[in-house]
Amino acid sequence: MPTERDPATSAATNRRTASQAPAPPVDRRAPRDAWCDLFSYAAGRHGAFSRAAANRLDVSNGMLRRAIEAGRIARVHESAFVVAGSYPSWERAMVVACDAFGHGAVASRRSAMALLNVAGFPRHVIEVTTDQHRKATRAGIVAHSTSRWLPEDLTVVDGVPTTDPIRTFIDLGADLSVDRHQELLDVLERDRLIVRADLDERLARIRVQGRNGVGYTGRLLDHRPVVHRNPTNAFERKFLRLLERAGLPLPACQVAIQRPDGEIALVDFYWAELLFGVETDGHVAHATREERRRDARRAAALLELGIELIRFTWEQVRHEERDVVASVRRHLARRQQMVASGRVAVTPNAGAQPNSHRAG
Repeated sequence: MPTERDPATSAATNRRTASQAPAPPVDRRAPRDAWCDLFSYAAGRHGAFSRAAANRLDVSNGMLRRAIEAGRIARVHESAFVVAGSYPSWERAMVVACDAFGHGAVASRRSAMALLNVAGFPRHVIEVTTDQHRKATRAGIVAHSTSRWLPEDLTVVDGVPTTDPIRTFIDLGADLSVDRHQELLDVLERDRLIVRADLDERLARIRVQGRNGVGYTGRLLDHRPVVHRNPTNAFERKFLRLLERAGLPLPACQVAIQRPDGEIALVDFYWAELLFGVETDGHVAHATREERRRDARRAAALLELGIELIRFTWEQVRHEERDVVASVRRHLARRQQMVASGRVAVTPNAGAQPNSHRAG
């Protein structure tokens, strides 16, 4: 028959047993929600994260080390990590590059333009700009430094910290030829990534002697006239640049003119004071019969207003620059003489009209 045990004796026995048993391991891993937060954060950055970000989310360095040993994450640089199984894309490499340089490093210049999907900037260059005091060399990374960021200089594109279009364009002034820089601004204005007034204002704010790109961009803008509306394609932009280089007066672009029949005609380039316009296209040689008939009706309707149109093809603008410039120069001179002699009278109907009607 079992005897009743003394509670004090039982407690002492329990204490001895507990003191002799090995202590349970201390679980130093982050709570489950901390890991979830970290992986969720990394998912928005193509699977990459920095040591600083992990620490902010309560994942310690020791926890990171054990996760590496367990194969859950991989260390790419001392302060940059990726989640195991994440796709090794160019975008992930960009995030890793920024994390490797630490806080304040962002994708810039050619890489920033690639993130913006600007033509001519493929996604393979790894180029970053970082704080001046954090500049360092990393294999496979083109690094620049800056001593000053404005708040509006920085943004995030596709999960990658990067310079905004205006700051990127200014910085690239040190890397591109004058012509390429001009063409890039054409593209950015056309795609509404840059507004000229905003570019002028930003350039004035960050103008610092010796800053890369500022001097080049400033000189470019000083010699770049502001025209009415931006050209709509590369063909039109190239034509406008021919006129600039030749010193010819610049026309307004994409001007809406009301025809006598009430329809609206869009003229690619128009000198309203001369009632003269230029049409540029790349399909005249291969246009359909209906397209040619429509163009002829349109030109005849504008001629009723005293407006003369001439037309150039892509092949002419690209390969016959001197002939194109000479032709425009001759027509402008002749129209100026006609206006001066009174043979051409400028009427209110011949100017730009609101572009809310159907173009014909």
